[in-house]
Amino acid sequence: MNGHELAVSPDRRLAYVPIYGNSGVGKPGTDGHSIDIVELQKHTLAGHIDLGKAVRPHCAKFGPGGYLYVSAELASAVYIVDVHARKVIGEIPTGAIEAHMFVLSPDGHRLYTANVGAGSVSVLDVDNRKLLKVIPVSRQVQRISISPDGRHVYTIRILRASRSSMPQQMTCATGSSSPPACTPPPSLPTDTHWSPTPLPVNYSCGICKPENSQTRLTSHRPTAKSRSTPAIPGLTSAARPLETSRS
Repeated sequence: MNGHELAVSPDRRLAYVPIYGNSGVGKPGTDGHSIDIVELQKHTLAGHIDLGKAVRPHCAKFGPGGYLYVSAELASAVYIVDVHARKVIGEIPTGAIEAHMFVLSPDGHRLYTANVGAGSVSVLDVDNRKLLKVIPVSRQVQRISISPDGRHVYTIRILRASRSSMPQQMTCATGSSSPPACTPPPSLPTDTHWSPTPLPVNYSCGICKPENSQTRLTSHRPTAKSRSTPAIPGLTSAARPLETSRS
Protein backbone atom coordinates (compact mmCIF):
# COMPACT_ATOMS: atom_id res chain seq x y z
CA MET A 1 0.00 0.00 0.00
CA ASN A 2 1.27 3.44 -0.90
CA GLY A 3 1.26 6.92 0.57
CA HIS A 4 0.61 9.67 -1.97
CA GLU A 5 0.84 12.87 0.11
CA LEU A 6 2.26 13.98 3.46
CA ALA A 7 2.04 16.76 6.03
CA VAL A 8 4.95 17.92 8.17
CA SER A 9 4.29 18.80 11.80
CA PRO A 10 4.64 22.48 12.78
CA ASP A 11 7.85 21.69 14.69
CA ARG A 12 9.29 19.95 11.60
CA ARG A 13 10.03 16.78 13.53
CA LEU A 14 7.42 14.41 12.12
CA ALA A 15 5.82 13.66 8.78
CA TYR A 16 2.30 12.24 8.58
CA VAL A 17 1.75 10.07 5.51
CA PRO A 18 -1.81 8.90 4.70
CA ILE A 19 -1.65 5.38 3.30
CA TYR A 20 -3.98 5.58 0.32
CA GLY A 21 -3.72 2.20 -1.37
CA ASN A 22 -2.13 0.71 -4.44
CA SER A 23 -4.21 2.40 -7.15
CA GLY A 24 -5.22 5.82 -8.42
CA VAL A 25 -8.31 7.80 -7.52
CA GLY A 26 -11.51 6.10 -8.61
CA LYS A 27 -9.69 2.95 -9.72
CA PRO A 28 -9.96 -0.57 -8.26
CA GLY A 29 -7.34 -1.49 -5.71
CA THR A 30 -6.59 -1.71 -2.03
CA ASP A 31 -8.17 0.76 0.37
CA GLY A 32 -5.96 2.34 3.00
CA HIS A 33 -7.13 2.97 6.56
CA SER A 34 -4.16 4.50 8.38
CA ILE A 35 -1.58 7.27 8.57
CA ASP A 36 2.12 6.49 9.00
CA ILE A 37 4.20 8.74 11.27
CA VAL A 38 7.81 9.24 10.18
CA GLU A 39 10.62 10.65 12.35
CA LEU A 40 12.33 12.97 9.88
CA GLN A 41 15.70 13.33 11.58
CA LYS A 42 16.11 9.62 12.21
CA HIS A 43 14.45 8.45 9.00
CA THR A 44 12.46 5.91 10.95
CA LEU A 45 8.82 4.94 11.30
CA ALA A 46 7.56 6.36 14.60
CA GLY A 47 4.07 4.89 14.61
CA HIS A 48 0.66 4.75 12.97
CA ILE A 49 -2.77 6.32 13.33
CA ASP A 50 -5.61 3.92 12.63
CA LEU A 51 -8.58 5.66 11.02
CA GLY A 52 -10.98 2.90 12.01
CA LYS A 53 -12.06 1.79 8.54
CA ALA A 54 -10.94 1.79 4.92
CA VAL A 55 -11.33 5.34 3.61
CA ARG A 56 -8.44 5.85 1.17
CA PRO A 57 -6.94 8.81 3.08
CA HIS A 58 -5.09 11.12 0.73
CA CYS A 59 -4.46 14.85 1.23
CA ALA A 60 -3.28 15.95 4.68
CA LYS A 61 -2.76 19.45 6.08
CA PHE A 62 -2.39 20.93 9.54
CA GLY A 63 -5.10 23.44 10.37
CA PRO A 64 -6.95 25.19 13.18
CA GLY A 65 -6.33 23.86 16.67
CA GLY A 66 -3.18 22.09 15.53
CA TYR A 67 -5.31 19.26 14.18
CA LEU A 68 -4.45 17.28 11.07
CA TYR A 69 -7.13 17.47 8.36
CA VAL A 70 -7.18 14.46 6.03
CA SER A 71 -9.36 13.77 3.00
CA ALA A 72 -11.16 10.44 3.43
CA GLU A 73 -12.39 9.58 -0.05
CA LEU A 74 -14.47 6.51 0.67
CA ALA A 75 -16.17 8.25 3.59
CA SER A 76 -16.96 11.36 1.48
CA ALA A 77 -15.52 13.43 4.28
CA VAL A 78 -12.51 15.26 5.62
CA TYR A 79 -11.34 13.68 8.86
CA ILE A 80 -10.02 15.74 11.77
CA VAL A 81 -7.16 13.96 13.54
CA ASP A 82 -5.60 14.69 16.93
CA VAL A 83 -2.01 13.71 16.22
CA HIS A 84 -1.08 13.73 19.92
CA ALA A 85 -3.87 11.33 20.86
CA ARG A 86 -3.40 9.56 17.51
CA LYS A 87 -7.11 9.29 16.78
CA VAL A 88 -9.90 10.77 14.67
CA ILE A 89 -11.87 13.30 16.70
CA GLY A 90 -14.33 14.50 14.06
CA GLU A 91 -15.19 14.79 10.40
CA ILE A 92 -16.71 17.22 7.91
CA PRO A 93 -18.91 15.77 5.13
CA THR A 94 -18.04 16.75 1.57
CA GLY A 95 -21.34 15.75 -0.02
CA ALA A 96 -19.49 14.22 -2.97
CA ILE A 97 -17.38 11.22 -3.89
CA GLU A 98 -13.61 11.25 -4.33
CA ALA A 99 -12.67 14.35 -2.34
CA HIS A 100 -9.04 13.91 -3.32
CA MET A 101 -7.22 17.18 -2.63
CA PHE A 102 -8.20 20.21 -0.58
CA VAL A 103 -7.05 23.64 0.53
CA LEU A 104 -7.67 25.64 3.69
CA SER A 105 -8.35 29.35 3.58
CA PRO A 106 -5.60 31.50 5.14
CA ASP A 107 -7.82 32.28 8.14
CA GLY A 108 -8.62 28.58 8.62
CA HIS A 109 -12.41 29.05 8.54
CA ARG A 110 -13.09 27.46 5.14
CA LEU A 111 -11.92 24.30 3.43
CA TYR A 112 -12.36 23.57 -0.28
CA THR A 113 -12.17 20.04 -1.74
CA ALA A 114 -11.67 18.97 -5.35
CA ASN A 115 -14.02 16.01 -5.89
CA VAL A 116 -12.48 14.16 -8.82
CA GLY A 117 -15.17 11.75 -10.04
CA ALA A 118 -18.00 14.05 -9.02
CA GLY A 119 -16.50 16.92 -11.00
CA SER A 120 -17.22 19.41 -8.25
CA VAL A 121 -15.77 21.58 -5.49
CA SER A 122 -17.15 21.38 -1.94
CA VAL A 123 -17.09 24.34 0.44
CA LEU A 124 -16.76 23.31 4.08
CA ASP A 125 -17.24 25.30 7.28
CA VAL A 126 -14.29 24.29 9.44
CA ASP A 127 -15.51 25.98 12.63
CA ASN A 128 -18.91 24.30 12.62
CA ARG A 129 -17.74 21.14 10.83
CA LYS A 130 -20.45 21.23 8.19
CA LEU A 131 -20.88 21.28 4.43
CA LEU A 132 -21.91 24.66 3.01
CA LYS A 133 -22.19 23.94 -0.69
CA VAL A 134 -21.18 21.61 -3.52
CA ILE A 135 -20.31 23.49 -6.73
CA PRO A 136 -20.67 21.55 -10.01
CA VAL A 137 -17.68 22.29 -12.25
CA SER A 138 -17.19 19.68 -14.97
CA ARG A 139 -17.23 15.98 -15.79
CA GLN A 140 -14.15 15.61 -13.62
CA VAL A 141 -11.82 17.91 -11.69
CA GLN A 142 -8.31 17.40 -10.41
CA ARG A 143 -6.14 19.35 -7.96
CA ILE A 144 -7.00 22.58 -6.17
CA SER A 145 -5.15 25.67 -4.99
CA ILE A 146 -5.92 28.95 -3.23
CA SER A 147 -4.45 32.43 -3.60
CA PRO A 148 -2.41 33.81 -0.67
CA ASP A 149 -5.13 36.33 0.15
CA GLY A 150 -7.83 33.63 0.11
CA ARG A 151 -9.87 35.43 -2.54
CA HIS A 152 -9.49 32.85 -5.32
CA VAL A 153 -9.70 29.07 -5.37
CA TYR A 154 -8.47 27.27 -8.49
CA THR A 155 -9.20 23.78 -9.79
CA ILE A 156 -8.57 22.01 -13.08
CA ARG A 157 -11.50 20.83 -15.15
CA ILE A 158 -10.78 17.59 -17.03
CA LEU A 159 -12.69 17.62 -20.31
CA ARG A 160 -13.18 15.17 -23.14
CA ALA A 161 -10.48 15.37 -25.79
CA SER A 162 -13.07 16.35 -28.40
CA ARG A 163 -14.05 19.48 -26.48
CA SER A 164 -12.02 22.67 -26.43
CA SER A 165 -11.19 24.03 -23.02
CA MET A 166 -11.75 27.46 -21.55
CA PRO A 167 -11.31 28.92 -18.10
CA GLN A 168 -14.44 28.90 -16.02
CA GLN A 169 -14.96 31.29 -13.14
CA MET A 170 -17.22 30.72 -10.15
CA THR A 171 -18.11 33.64 -7.93
CA CYS A 172 -18.69 33.36 -4.21
CA ALA A 173 -20.53 35.89 -2.11
CA THR A 174 -19.84 36.34 1.58
CA GLY A 175 -21.46 38.54 4.17
CA SER A 176 -21.05 39.20 7.84
CA SER A 177 -24.36 37.51 8.59
CA SER A 178 -24.12 34.54 6.25
CA PRO A 179 -21.54 31.98 5.11
CA PRO A 180 -20.09 31.98 1.57
CA ALA A 181 -22.59 30.86 -1.05
CA CYS A 182 -20.69 29.83 -4.16
CA THR A 183 -22.49 29.51 -7.47
CA PRO A 184 -21.46 28.69 -11.02
CA PRO A 185 -21.14 31.76 -13.27
CA PRO A 186 -24.05 33.12 -15.31
CA SER A 187 -24.00 33.04 -19.09
CA LEU A 188 -21.20 35.13 -20.48
CA PRO A 189 -22.26 38.68 -21.43
CA THR A 190 -22.05 39.66 -25.09
CA ASP A 191 -19.26 42.14 -24.36
CA THR A 192 -17.01 39.57 -22.69
CA HIS A 193 -13.36 40.16 -23.60
CA TRP A 194 -11.46 37.19 -24.98
CA SER A 195 -7.74 36.56 -24.74
CA PRO A 196 -5.65 34.32 -27.06
CA THR A 197 -3.74 32.82 -24.13
CA PRO A 198 -3.49 29.08 -24.89
CA LEU A 199 -4.56 26.29 -22.56
CA PRO A 200 -3.78 22.57 -22.68
CA VAL A 201 -6.27 20.73 -24.88
CA ASN A 202 -7.98 18.70 -22.18
CA TYR A 203 -7.76 21.07 -19.25
CA SER A 204 -9.20 24.37 -18.17
CA CYS A 205 -9.04 26.33 -14.98
CA GLY A 206 -11.95 27.12 -12.70
CA ILE A 207 -11.75 30.00 -10.25
CA CYS A 208 -13.89 30.50 -7.16
CA LYS A 209 -13.93 34.01 -5.68
CA PRO A 210 -15.05 33.88 -2.02
CA GLU A 211 -15.64 37.59 -1.64
CA ASN A 212 -18.52 39.93 -1.00
CA SER A 213 -18.94 41.56 -4.39
CA GLN A 214 -21.14 41.80 -7.42
CA THR A 215 -18.84 40.43 -10.06
CA ARG A 216 -18.81 40.57 -13.80
CA LEU A 217 -17.22 37.61 -15.51
CA THR A 218 -14.46 38.13 -18.01
CA SER A 219 -12.91 35.03 -19.47
CA HIS A 220 -10.99 33.90 -22.51
CA ARG A 221 -11.34 31.39 -25.29
CA PRO A 222 -8.43 29.83 -27.23
CA THR A 223 -8.21 31.19 -30.77
CA ALA A 224 -7.30 29.08 -33.78
CA LYS A 225 -3.73 30.29 -33.43
CA SER A 226 -3.52 29.58 -29.71
CA ARG A 227 -4.91 26.06 -30.09
CA SER A 228 -1.82 25.14 -32.08
CA THR A 229 0.51 26.64 -29.48
CA PRO A 230 2.15 24.18 -27.03
CA ALA A 231 0.39 23.93 -23.70
CA ILE A 232 1.58 26.14 -20.89
CA PRO A 233 3.28 24.20 -18.06
CA GLY A 234 0.93 24.49 -15.09
CA LEU A 235 -1.95 26.90 -15.40
CA THR A 236 -0.80 29.98 -13.49
CA SER A 237 -0.16 32.17 -16.49
CA ALA A 238 -3.19 30.80 -18.30
CA ALA A 239 -5.42 31.86 -15.47
CA ARG A 240 -3.98 35.36 -15.27
CA PRO A 241 -6.33 36.99 -17.87
CA LEU A 242 -9.37 36.10 -15.79
CA GLU A 243 -10.65 39.19 -14.04
CA THR A 244 -13.70 40.42 -12.23
CA SER A 245 -14.88 43.94 -11.78
CA ARG A 246 -17.22 45.38 -9.23
CA SER A 247 -20.43 46.84 -10.56
